Formats: sequence, structure tokens, C-alpha cells
Amino acid sequence: MSAHRKEEAGNSLAFRTPVGGQSLQAGESMNLTEDFPNGVNVRPYQAIRIAGGSRTSSEGNVTLSIIMTIKRERFVTLDTIEVSPGQAFNNVYQVPGLGIEILAKADMHPGPATIDVAVFGYNPERK
Repeated sequence: MSAHRKEEAGNSLAFRTPVGGQSLQAGESMNLTEDFPNGVNVRPYQAIRIAGGSRTSSEGNVTLSIIMTIKRERFVTLDTIEVSPGQAFNNVYQVPGLGIEILAKADMHPGPATIDVAVFGYNPERK
């Protein structure tokens, strides 16, 4: 997993999966944000955009759970997104809380599924 921070015109890249995507085997579950013990810090942002998708080469669906965290505790599920091979998503959440975790679970299918996910934060006071 990889975290990159790039700030420009009020926007920051708070998290992204590795270049080349994150592969999951059939039935595998994974915390995409495991490198962030308290979750990805979203405290500085007025809104966050979570964008991503499943590669066309994926062989099954992946379900993503976006979970709000408070320190090391999973507090509540903010959203659940199911992506099929070749499908993309782009969702904005207002006042997202303190932190988020992104959990991924691959359906049972014959081969791997590869996903890409990025979290962008927006703070209008950050120039």
C-alpha cells in the first residue's frame, strides 16, 4: 500500500492503492488502508472524494466497505460499493469525520480481481 500527499488548489491526495492496482484472490478480504493504524486522516478536509474501479482483466466483483474510524476503533460504515470488472466509481462525502478505512472483499470467482482506489481531500482554505 502506498500513501502520497500532493496538495494543489485546496486538493490533497490522501491515499491510493499501489501503482498497478491491488489484486485479491477469490474470497480474499483485505484492509487497503492497513498502513494507517488510525485510518486515513480525513480530519483536515471539508469533503473527500473516493474514486476507483476494477480492472477489465478482473475475473469477479469486489465489494468495498468505507468505514469511519475514531482512533483505532471502527465506528460506522459510511458506504458499501460493489464494483464489477471494468466498472468505475466516484463518490463525494461531506464532513467525513476523523479517519476512514477501506476494506475490500473479492467474491468467489475463478481468478484474481484487481482494483484501484484513491482518496482525495478538499479543504477550501488550503491553497
